[in-house]
Amino acid sequence: MLLGGLAVLDVRGRSGQDAARAPQGAPTATVPARPPATGPGSTTGPGSTTGPGPTTGPGPAARTAPGSAPGGADPSGGPGGSGGPGGLGGPGGAVPGARPGRGGPSAALPGDAAVRDLLAARSRAVLDGDAAAWMGTVDGADAEQVTAQADLFARLAPLPLAAWDYALAGRGTADARRGERTVPVRLTYRLEGFDTRAVVREQRLVVVAAPGGRALVRAAAATPGVPDVWDLGPVQVREGPRSLVVARAPLPGGEAALARLVAEAERAVAGASARWSSPWPGRVVVVVPADAAEAGRLLARDAAQVARLAAVTTGLPGEHGAPTAGDRVVLVPGTYLGLGAQARRVVLTHETVHVATRAAGGREVPAWLSEGFADEVAYSAEGVPPRVVAAPLLALVRAGRGPAGLPTAADFATGAGLPYEAAWSACRRIVAVQGRGALAALYAAVQRDGLERAFADVLSTTPGAFEAQWAAGLRAAAGAR
Repeated sequence: MLLGGLAVLDVRGRSGQDAARAPQGAPTATVPARPPATGPGSTTGPGSTTGPGPTTGPGPAARTAPGSAPGGADPSGGPGGSGGPGGLGGPGGAVPGARPGRGGPSAALPGDAAVRDLLAARSRAVLDGDAAAWMGTVDGADAEQVTAQADLFARLAPLPLAAWDYALAGRGTADARRGERTVPVRLTYRLEGFDTRAVVREQRLVVVAAPGGRALVRAAAATPGVPDVWDLGPVQVREGPRSLVVARAPLPGGEAALARLVAEAERAVAGASARWSSPWPGRVVVVVPADAAEAGRLLARDAAQVARLAAVTTGLPGEHGAPTAGDRVVLVPGTYLGLGAQARRVVLTHETVHVATRAAGGREVPAWLSEGFADEVAYSAEGVPPRVVAAPLLALVRAGRGPAGLPTAADFATGAGLPYEAAWSACRRIVAVQGRGALAALYAAVQRDGLERAFADVLSTTPGAFEAQWAAGLRAAAGAR
């Protein structure tokens, strides 16, 4: 959805979810941002509101990764630092606890058993919060890389972890002259209380042999995989009863902004749960990168494209209809944080509906139903009148430029023809004729049984007949022939 398309709330962006069959770790579709609708409590401009906004009172204590790593490491990574997994930082002194440099032109290469022991020790150190044990796995030959490893551990400290496991994922490559192996590592983790299935990330480490048959980490190598937000720099973490916000530090607005995000996420979970009756965990993880460029890295998308969005729901697809894993609502701060209060709530509720529906797995749902259902839930949760949401679409129909049919995934990608409004109007028709329960039942039935059978069982019609009735209803509402 493009900014400037539908000025019905305030200038705001929104996005669609990723299709459930995306390549691992990468979304298949993003949707341009657009403005929403006005109504009671609507905003009068970006960042302002005429009605009550979300509460930002005292919340759970925020956890922030330490601003400097042991030994005076610069948390920003310093000039030339890499934001990839492992956080290759800038120049800094060696950290106490790191092992002295080993290896060299004639050093032996570490074997697989030693590398596995190394990875197990690093896994335990993260779960135990043991910085000394972590630094005991680091080779001290390169002070810059020692600082980078200390910085990475500091970034992980505020996360609520239920599981964190590094495993050797192959032989990798060897540089006998330098005595180094570059090995593929598979990280498997779960955020406690939020991830019901394991999240998998692919990383690479440069390891060297140490006395006693041990292996040590010399550096984190560049990896083609999708990072997590804590791989990009220090984070602030705040947990609510049903939400977790992980934001790059420092978040503009500080602790008050972090508390506001938690309040918005809590409200979004409540709105989604009230209108989606199928089982889901009822919890959401919201990720706030520093800017659109970082959001692009988290989503494996071009930064210029991402800058047009406000939020994207992403996760790892399940196989054979299984639920997605590690769903995250990624906010694009330049857009989302500049919106008015009601617009932010609509955006976040929309995305949280995607998290809820993806938890069921099952068959693929057409884009119009996925996005239209999320819009219907979000707008109704915020009390935005249907006539206000429908106005721009009806104006387009009167001008002879209305949608030719129900919007497809390609329509959402371009934003042409107000696809979100068209999808919402189709879902709103189901609500108006057969009730909100019928819409949720249709969605669940499509996931379970497929489109044709779901329409027959729930609406006693066919998808084609429904589309024709919807199009005729639009023309009648617009007063068009």
